[in-house]
Amino acid sequence: MQRFFEGNHTGAGDIVEWLEKNFRSNQSVQKFVSNYRFRLENYSKINSNAIGMVVPLDGKLGRYGRKVIAGVNTALVENKSAQNLKVFVKDNGNNILLAKRQIQELAVKENVGVIIGGLFPHLAKDEYLEAKKYGVLFISLSPVYLPRSEKNHLLIEIPGSVESQIAEVTRPEVLEMFGKRVSILYPWSDVGQSYVDELWGVHNADTIELKNITEYNKGISDYREPVKRVLGLAHPRERKEEYKIWNEIKNVSTSNVRIVNVLPPVVDFDWIFVPALPREALQIIPTFSFYDVKGMKFVGGPSWINKQIQREKRNFSANVYVIGNDTANISEDFKKKYLERNGNSPHLVDTLSYEAGFLISKLLSGQTYSEREDLEKTILNQEQIMGMNFKWNFKGGLWIKQMDLLEVRSNSFRKVL
Repeated sequence: MQRFFEGNHTGAGDIVEWLEKNFRSNQSVQKFVSNYRFRLENYSKINSNAIGMVVPLDGKLGRYGRKVIAGVNTALVENKSAQNLKVFVKDNGNNILLAKRQIQELAVKENVGVIIGGLFPHLAKDEYLEAKKYGVLFISLSPVYLPRSEKNHLLIEIPGSVESQIAEVTRPEVLEMFGKRVSILYPWSDVGQSYVDELWGVHNADTIELKNITEYNKGISDYREPVKRVLGLAHPRERKEEYKIWNEIKNVSTSNVRIVNVLPPVVDFDWIFVPALPREALQIIPTFSFYDVKGMKFVGGPSWINKQIQREKRNFSANVYVIGNDTANISEDFKKKYLERNGNSPHLVDTLSYEAGFLISKLLSGQTYSEREDLEKTILNQEQIMGMNFKWNFKGGLWIKQMDLLEVRSNSFRKVL
């Protein structure tokens, strides 16, 4: 693909033909060849003034789709040079198959250069992969839970990708404060696996030492078994000698304190990453205390910026942190202008959608691209993209959002570093 981006289409074609001939039995290579040729046929067509939006417009989720439209329009209206941009809005019906069909139409029929979508995580992955086929820049309003190898420079995740979150919590300043020995307790799902894969990559780079990887099934209400596995309490036979000693200590003790464990927990890590939903985290964190683990550092994703977690913090015998963005960084001018135009203050979806519209206006307004390749080269040549409220850096072939480490307090989320 590098030769293709450099304009050497003949050279790129020669390599593709060689790959197809010599790796006929390799499904991954054949898939690459197929996608390349499909993309090449539709690659050149682009309308520099066309933007696509794929959101739900009807039903109970329709109000969120309308929030997206309002946020994007507010950003475009404020930029006079973006007045000539035409927005094509498509209803995805909160359905993956319909969403993919709408993206195909936007790319092939309307030749849009950018598509905003991914309002919900269960749609974001498939919408991005469909846009990727056509070389369309996809701006996602949710994280896209895919392996790093399946993402590229034509994806900007507005809330912050898994890669962005892990980059923040494993930067040197944070590890100096937290320590390098890490465990992860994750849901058995694409979401959880994305975090495991990224942390494993950081482990292989010798940045952290991944001590424990434990999964739990989605939908459970009792987290004692997975927590016991994290703490080395699930297999007492393997700790037979230790059990004998511990049992003697308990027998000679005159204390009336309730003893839950037949063995003490093994805490051979400095902190634990838990990419769980807030309602799951509210059960998981106290379970560690149940097994006599006090003062543990828990780190969660952006969804932990949650009022219920904030209220319950005073009941936790643990330190709780969130990777997200400090709301103090949100522009007051943006809040004021949004209120004036829309009659209501911006919340999460409004803010993310405005940011998406702001980025598009910077990339497309006043620009004329004769081919998709021109827009793609523009994106590749940028080391940093500045939004109204947030910033992305181009690292390792992906757009990494600059995020914050926040400490959960009973009355606030305080930026740590």
